[in-house]
Amino acid sequence: MTKNIFILLLLISFKIKAQTKVYTVDNEELITETELDKRLDKMQKLMNRTSKKTKFVNPTILDSTITNDTITYYVKFFVEEKKKNLAIKEQALASYINKKLLQFELENLNGKKVTLEDFNDKPTFINFWFINCPPCIKELPLLQSLQKEYKNDFNFIAITFDSKEKVLRFLEHREFDFNHLINAKNYIDELGISMYPVSIYLDKQGIVRYSDESYKIGNPKDLEIIKNKIINKLSSLN
Repeated sequence: MTKNIFILLLLISFKIKAQTKVYTVDNEELITETELDKRLDKMQKLMNRTSKKTKFVNPTILDSTITNDTITYYVKFFVEEKKKNLAIKEQALASYINKKLLQFELENLNGKKVTLEDFNDKPTFINFWFINCPPCIKELPLLQSLQKEYKNDFNFIAITFDSKEKVLRFLEHREFDFNHLINAKNYIDELGISMYPVSIYLDKQGIVRYSDESYKIGNPKDLEIIKNKIINKLSSLN
């Protein structure tokens, strides 16, 4: 009996060691761990050149599948304040789901102070981002498309710790027609957000119903699919 168990464990161990690990970033082509490291290094160098503050590009596993002897890891790069090794994702703002979002009084680009109550007329989509965040910038076409098509049905808010001057310069070259709330570092820290980008969905009472950590946009078809998923979530809050 003991001998049979030993043989079984040996076979399982061999099976695990024999499995090939591959990775896909944003549902693009399959790559090896070495290629993943090279891509990560490239993005970190870009971040170092474009951001004055120290930020780290961290790879995070969103999902995984096993087919025969191959494990495929679906990876997303997030910009965070601390360096992390490859890890399984944690749900953003999980403690706020089905609870009222923390109150805020933040400045918009016109210098006006706005509060959460100013957006209680309809469901609200809030995106947390900053101007030197490559993953944030990558999803801007999706967000802009959403705002342009559904601006009369839902509130679209973008919250950042960046200053008014930096955001205005950024918007000179890119379309991002959300309600921009700026200089929000203290508020973002209170929420415990350290991973960017992240988006949350509020109902008309300011209750957080859903949260998303970045969007996996590998090709134009993905954009339409993800956009429909976002709108379905917002529509369910009416």
